[in-house]
Amino acid sequence: MLLADKVKWIIKEKNRTGPNMERDINIVQTYYGLGSQLLPTYQSVADKFGISSRERVRQIINGKFRDKVSLEDMAELSQIANFIKKKGVIFVDELMESLVESSLLSKETKIVGLLQLLHTFNLCKEFELYNVDLRKPTNTDIEEGKQLLLTHEGEQKLLLEMYQRIKTYPGMHGICNLYDVFENENLNGSYLPIIKKLISHSEYSWVNQSNENQYFYLFENRSNVIKNMLGKTCNITKNIPIYILVELIYKYISKRTLTLEPPSKEIIEIYIHNSTYMSIQGGNAFLDLEPKKLDLIEKDILDFYKNIGRNTITYTEVRSYLERKEYTKAYYDKVLFSSPFIYIDESKGRGNYQFILVSNFNESSTNDKMIEYSLYKDKLKELNGKTDKPYNEMVRQEQQILRNMLFKNKNTETCAICGRKFSVRSLVAAHKKKRKDCSESERTDPHIVFPLCLFGCDYLYEEGNIRIALGEVMIEPNNDLQETEIDYLNVINGNEIAKRWQLGEESYFLK
Repeated sequence: MLLADKVKWIIKEKNRTGPNMERDINIVQTYYGLGSQLLPTYQSVADKFGISSRERVRQIINGKFRDKVSLEDMAELSQIANFIKKKGVIFVDELMESLVESSLLSKETKIVGLLQLLHTFNLCKEFELYNVDLRKPTNTDIEEGKQLLLTHEGEQKLLLEMYQRIKTYPGMHGICNLYDVFENENLNGSYLPIIKKLISHSEYSWVNQSNENQYFYLFENRSNVIKNMLGKTCNITKNIPIYILVELIYKYISKRTLTLEPPSKEIIEIYIHNSTYMSIQGGNAFLDLEPKKLDLIEKDILDFYKNIGRNTITYTEVRSYLERKEYTKAYYDKVLFSSPFIYIDESKGRGNYQFILVSNFNESSTNDKMIEYSLYKDKLKELNGKTDKPYNEMVRQEQQILRNMLFKNKNTETCAICGRKFSVRSLVAAHKKKRKDCSESERTDPHIVFPLCLFGCDYLYEEGNIRIALGEVMIEPNNDLQETEIDYLNVINGNEIAKRWQLGEESYFLK
């Protein structure tokens, strides 16, 4: 029996029928997570049902339920507790999915209230909720539907210590393979799936799982070698071809003395396309960082370029200059061959390398669309940085920014999925990926949205009946759809998504 039905049945069995019976059942169910409230308290329940005080709500719950029910009456609750204890650590979405599949809970059950019910019967008192930073969740975390973890207090301490060690690795290495970190730190592999999910749901993480034994990650809110390197690049230019930037980052990381293998150039390029520090337009990356202080030898190298009046120099030229400055060969070689602002053209063979200042690759003028894109991205980043704003207000303002990007100064636009033209009033700025599942870099990328019509496409995409793969509409009708809806899906099946709505990462689209 579903827990909500069991609570209702018990209250009816243990109490006389009266005019307030249904109301009292709803009060008990709501407080214990079996109603509509995400964060049920005595006061919130009192407000919802028009009860005079929080104390009166407590009296109703005690009188109608707590004082009249024993654990023997609640076999379903014992089953839930045993499942949780067996797991030790489990993400709330996985817990709820399992309990729904076991016909113990409905999909509408709220975890905060459920824990209140378990604790009432002295069950799972050693278990608490934590967010993906392994800290106690805020009300905003819960209201936003962010990923939560239910774990034994002992496991939480172990996980937190492990997670903090894992977070430090990108500081020295930049992009790290989590599997290598686990091996290097001799960590318990049974925690790998949990740590992977914690990282992937962090607001500040970038992740890429390229194959079974690779899970690359980096935290962009923490100091790391790539961020520091890019800051130095910004002294020369903030506009750089992606293929050049890939080479710079790869050499900068590879020349360091590291305990882990550096990422491949392919992984670095994927990161560039997703980084919150960069905006992509065509084949160029635009760095969104403040310039970082250069070392003395780096300043001397730049002075040499200025004095010689060229953006391209030879190794012999710069070597002679640096030796006159009394730098050792080992030192200046390391700096030159892993410079954050020099691209080395090796096409003419060893001894004929050309050392090219990256500003040499700048486009003569920045694309107007890129400027507009960067402005909207800056607005989104600024808004997301205002942690004091109420969640609903922030989402509303974010939606307005995204709508302006899609529809500003337009009367009409086409729906990205069905391709029909509508007035902009009939279109929404729809998230390609559910907002609650987006990292900070994804939320602040204006390309995370595309226009969908209110005449079918928005609803069907949101419900998972439509997905986009390789720029093409694919349909996956749910079993409960009616003939009219299925006919609609069949019409749009195979439609090609316009290139302008495919900007951003392919991973943005619902799977």
